[in-house]
Amino acid sequence: MKISIEYIDSKEIEVLIRGGATNPEVLQIVNALHALNAKTTNENQIIGTHNEATYILDLDTILFFESEGEIVSAVTSENRYRVKQRLYEINELVGETKFIQISKWCIANIKKIEKVELGINATMTVFFKDTNYRQVLTRSYMKHFKTKVLGG
Repeated sequence: MKISIEYIDSKEIEVLIRGGATNPEVLQIVNALHALNAKTTNENQIIGTHNEATYILDLDTILFFESEGEIVSAVTSENRYRVKQRLYEINELVGETKFIQISKWCIANIKKIEKVELGINATMTVFFKDTNYRQVLTRSYMKHFKTKVLGG
């Protein structure tokens, strides 16, 4: 086994493992990393993968969580990370102090919302700060959103 370490100036830790998918050593290392992540991750972080690398993401950097079929992603201004939790589990994890559910498929970071625009057919679109990302605020979540985010 060959071990290489590269020190970089970043808050996120990236671990890259090269080897056969059925290699028992690879599986053992992956399991050990998952166990370590479970111990080191606190309530302000979540684990995500991007391009086969695993990242520890601060919740403050996440614009929104989005579900597309079976895949749940944490979206930042720079990347989209796949997370292992279901959307309802993320909703329980993040609570309602920093995030709010805006549709059946999306949970948004309240501090990352730039504006909300009224569209046709009484739909609303949520725009996120410093990005081109936008999400639809569905009617069933509109009343709670107006109360919590817009103050009325």
